[in-house]
Amino acid sequence: VAHVAPEKARWANELAEKYPPDPDAPYGVPNVIRSRRPELLSEIPEELLVQATADRPELLEVLRELGLRSSMCVPLLARDRPLGAITFVSAESGRRYDEDDLATAQDLARRAAIAVDNALLFREAEAAQRQAQESLAVVDAVFGAAPIGLAFMDANFRYVRVNEALAELNGLRADEHFGRTLRDVVGDELADQVEPLHRRVLESGEPILDLQVEGQTA
Repeated sequence: VAHVAPEKARWANELAEKYPPDPDAPYGVPNVIRSRRPELLSEIPEELLVQATADRPELLEVLRELGLRSSMCVPLLARDRPLGAITFVSAESGRRYDEDDLATAQDLARRAAIAVDNALLFREAEAAQRQAQESLAVVDAVFGAAPIGLAFMDANFRYVRVNEALAELNGLRADEHFGRTLRDVVGDELADQVEPLHRRVLESGEPILDLQVEGQTA
């Protein structure tokens, strides 16, 4: 909430907290978010105030005291999804909003929605990056501590990463594996047994467990 008079902004916040909007209301912010269509009330009719406060008569007196004259409510839309809404209300100024004002409000809402959406995307990207770093730290710990040979390979059966246990089995330093194929490292005899298994996993997406492969490495 923003108002030229700070005390009125505080009052509006207190009212919003004390009288939260009905999410199923057929008008105002809930309806604008639900329908994604703006609302323009060049003149706020008395009957609308009475209807809006039917179950809260004490609020009607507050709204009358505010002297509400005109209002606009426009949706915040980004990537075809509603993020919220902005409401503009005139009171003591006596200003009446018209279609030109509504067009300006919609342009402002569009820019605001893009800014909010970009901020959300940035936050999601940061969270994904943190998660990736945490996952990589777990992989590093497992690779460093595992007593068995472990390797990451790409779809062409080239080594991307190996741990020291596998490097010792293959008779090469870990960094000497990078970019080399399984066949380059273990030779044709073992590769003929292992490559079909790798290909089967890639094509089916199903793991192969407890399979014994025998052969001579370096």
